[in-house]
Amino acid sequence: MHVSRTRRGLWAVGAALVVCANAAATDLRDWTVRDSVALTYFTTYQQDAALWETRGAPSPIVPSPDGRHFFFVRHRGDLDCDCNEYTLDVYSSNDVIRQLPGRNGSAGGKPEALRKVALRSASNDPAINHARWLDGDTIAFLGTRDGPQPQVFSLSVETGKLVALTDGRHRVATFDVRGDAIAFTAVTATKPLTALDEYPMAALKSDELSALLSPRDEETRVLFAGAGGSARAILELSPGYQGPWISEDGRHAIVALSSSTATPNRQIGFLLIDVRGGSARPVFPGTPTGIRTEVGRELRYQLPPSAFWFNDSRHVILTNAATPGTREGDSESTAAAVIGYDSQTGDWKVLEPLRHGDKGRAIHVSGARWLNSGKDLLISHQTESGQQVDATVYSWGKSGWHARSMPASAGLPSGDREALLKGLKVFVRQQLNEPPIVVAQNLGREVSLTDPDAALRGIWRAKAEKVEWRDPNGEMTEGALMLPRNYVRGMRLPLVVQADYLPDAFMPDGRAPTAYAAQPLVARGMAVLQISHHVEGRTTPREMPAFVERLDASVEYLAAQGLIDPSRVGLVGFSRAGWLTYYAITHPRRTKLAASITADSWSGSFGEYLFRAASSVAPAVDLRPFEKQFGEGTYWEDKDAWHERTNSFNVDRVQTPALFTVHGKYNQPWAFETIAAFRLNKRPLEYLFFPRAAHQLRLPREREASLQATVDWMAFWLQGETTSTADKDARYARWRTLRAELERLKTEPASGAR
Repeated sequence: MHVSRTRRGLWAVGAALVVCANAAATDLRDWTVRDSVALTYFTTYQQDAALWETRGAPSPIVPSPDGRHFFFVRHRGDLDCDCNEYTLDVYSSNDVIRQLPGRNGSAGGKPEALRKVALRSASNDPAINHARWLDGDTIAFLGTRDGPQPQVFSLSVETGKLVALTDGRHRVATFDVRGDAIAFTAVTATKPLTALDEYPMAALKSDELSALLSPRDEETRVLFAGAGGSARAILELSPGYQGPWISEDGRHAIVALSSSTATPNRQIGFLLIDVRGGSARPVFPGTPTGIRTEVGRELRYQLPPSAFWFNDSRHVILTNAATPGTREGDSESTAAAVIGYDSQTGDWKVLEPLRHGDKGRAIHVSGARWLNSGKDLLISHQTESGQQVDATVYSWGKSGWHARSMPASAGLPSGDREALLKGLKVFVRQQLNEPPIVVAQNLGREVSLTDPDAALRGIWRAKAEKVEWRDPNGEMTEGALMLPRNYVRGMRLPLVVQADYLPDAFMPDGRAPTAYAAQPLVARGMAVLQISHHVEGRTTPREMPAFVERLDASVEYLAAQGLIDPSRVGLVGFSRAGWLTYYAITHPRRTKLAASITADSWSGSFGEYLFRAASSVAPAVDLRPFEKQFGEGTYWEDKDAWHERTNSFNVDRVQTPALFTVHGKYNQPWAFETIAAFRLNKRPLEYLFFPRAAHQLRLPREREASLQATVDWMAFWLQGETTSTADKDARYARWRTLRAELERLKTEPASGAR
C-alpha cells in the first residue's frame, strides 16, 4: 500500500480547512437531490449530426465557418414541469473583442448574446439537438417548439428569425441541410410488435425472437429528401441506419443502411440519394456494399459508418465501410476500411485498410474532422486497447486522392477552436471544484461571457480533494474524495465509492446524471470517493479482477489514513461500471461491501448470451463481447472459465445488499435472471424499474427518483438511517425484511466459497 508523506500532510491541512470552512458556511443550507437536478450543464455533442467531430471534445463552443460568430448550448432540469430547459446562445466575435478590458483605454464590459433561443422538452428528446452551422449566418438544429416531436429548425443570426424546415407531422431523428436542399429521417408510424401471431401456427425465426421476448414498439422510419421547401418520402429504412449526409451543392446525399436479414456478419449498405429527383441507388451496385465486421463490433469505441463530402460535391470518403466486390463472408469483406468514392463515375478506392503494424492489428476510426472544411479531412485511429495511433489527413486533387500521416495527438479533438475565430480564443473554464463559465481571450486580455450557475448559490458544496494510491499493478491511480461539512480529523466515516471519475471537469455529483449522487450523499454525512472503472485488460477477463483490485486498494488507502470505516463501504456503478459493481459483489476480495447499486448496466449474463445467440442476425458479431470477456470461445468450449467469471453463476457468494435499476421496456428480459438468482440463493435484492427512461436518465423526475434511491439505499445500509414519508414507508419495510434475511444469512455456514 502506497501512502505518500505529502498526502498525509495534505490531510492534516485539509482537516483544518474543513473546520474553517464549516465556521464560515453556517448560513449555507445542505445540498439536496432537487439541487442536483436543477444544475446547468453545457452540451458538447452539437457540431455534427453523426457525432463525429465533437465526440469526447472538452469544449461545447461551436464557431461559424468564417469565424464571425460562435454559439454554445446549455440545459437544466425543472422538476416543476418535469422538463428540461435548453438555451442556445449566439455571440459575435467582434462584439466580444470590443468588450475586452483595456481596449482603447476602456475597462471592458460583459458581452451580451447576439441571439438566444430557449426551448423546453418534456420527453427523452433534447429540446435543442445536433446544432450546426449551415453557413456564416445560419444555424440548423433539431428542436421541440410547438409539440413533443423534434423538428428541423433554422436560425438566422442576422435577423433572429427561427423557422421550422419540417412540417411537424413526424418525429424527425436525423437531418442534413445544404442551401435549400434538405434530407432527413423521421418516424412515420409506431405500433406494438405483433410477432408470431399467425394462426394456427407460426415458424419461430431468429429475427422475430427478439421482438417476442424483448418487447418494444415497432417504428416505421422513412428517409425524406427535397428542395425549395418541400420533401418527399424516398424509402423506408431498416434499424441501424446512419446519415443522411448531403453534398455541398445539395444535389446528392448518402445514407448507410443496416441489413435486417440473417447473415454471418451485419451488413452496412451505402445508398446514393438524388435529393431533387427523389431516387436512390446503391453506392456499390451488385455487391455486399460494406459490412460492419466482427473486428469493428468488438472494438467498444468504434464510431459508426459515415460519409464526408468534399467541396467539389463529387468526391466523398466513406469510413468504416468494407471493401466492395468481395463475396459475403470473405476475410477481405470483414475488414473495415476507409474508402474514397467518386459519386459521378462510381469509381472507388481503398484509401486505408483498418489494420496497423506488421501483424495487421485491427484499428478503428475514433474520430474524423475537417482541418479545412471540405478540403482536408483528418481521421484519427485507435487500437482495441484504446491506444492512439498515427492519424491520417486525406485530400482530393487533380492527380487523385492524397494522404499524409500526422502524430497521434493531431487526431485528438480540439476544444478551443481559436484559429477559426481569428485570434479570439473562446473556451469553457472549469476545474474539479470550479463551476464552468465561458471565457474569451485575445492578446492577453479576457472577459467572461457567462456567470457560474445560479443554482449553486446559498448551498454548501463539498469540495473534491484529489487522492492517489498505488494499484496492485504498481501504477499510481488518482481519484477524488469528498467529505461532509461536519468532518473533523479522527472521524471514521461511511464511504460510498462511485465507479466513474473525470478529473478536470466540474461534475459535483459524478460523471453521469444517473445514480451518482455525491453531493446529497455527503450532505447525509457520508464520504464519497470517485474512481475510474477504466482498468487494464478492458473487454478481456483481466478487466473484472483488475477493477476489484483497484476498489480494494483505494478503500484500504483511505482506511489507513483514518478517514473511513472499512466495514461501512458502498459501491455505485452505472452502465458498464454497474456491471463491474455486480462483479465486485459476486467476486468479493478484501473489501466487504455493505451496499451496492447497479444502475442500468450491461447484464453480461448467460441468459442474455443465449438470447443473443438465438435472436441475432449476426451471432458471430454479437456474441463476441461475451466470449472474449468470459472465456476462450463459446460457453460449451470453456465452461469452467464462464462459471468462474460470469456474475449470475456466482450469486451464491453475495453478502452485500444489492439494488438494481433497469431503464426501458427493452431491457426487462435481463431482469429475470438476476431476480431469480438472488431469490433462489436468498440474497438481499431491490429491483427498480424506469419504464419510459433512456439509458442515461434525462427527465427531471426520473433523475430525482434515481438519485434519491441512491441516497436512501446507502443511508439505510451504511448509517441505519431512514427518512420516513408516506411514499417511502413501504420501501423501508421491504428493506428491513432484507436486513433481517441478511442477518440470518451471516449466521449460516458459508456458501459457494472459492
